[in-house]
Amino acid sequence: MTPGNGVDLSPWRRYLQNPLFRASRALPPHTIIQPHSHPDDRSCFVLSGLWYFGYGDVRDETKLQALPPGSAYTEPGAKRSHFAGTKDAEAIVECTAMGPTDTYYVDPKKRSPKCKKTNRCAQRSA
Repeated sequence: MTPGNGVDLSPWRRYLQNPLFRASRALPPHTIIQPHSHPDDRSCFVLSGLWYFGYGDVRDETKLQALPPGSAYTEPGAKRSHFAGTKDAEAIVECTAMGPTDTYYVDPKKRSPKCKKTNRCAQRSA
């Protein structure tokens, strides 16, 4: 992965139709996740590393909060946008929610390459 290109969310595909899901994800150094939202409310925890997280429709580095291991945060549904990333070290984050889920990028031009041609991330299982 090239820094700034977002995160490959395809490993989460199996959770998209499951009513209750818990998913952990290791995010490499210099990961940038652009502003996006989900239809579901998520409870998330930082398992290791330092995770940077902020709310808003525009990525603003000054709004990123450094969350150390053991931190808990929420990703509210209902189209409340958030953005995140790592700096010089990997972070492992785990989220729990009720599916189905999806990802909607605020600016389709800044979406993850896995999201193809729409503002909506095409991650649904076949």
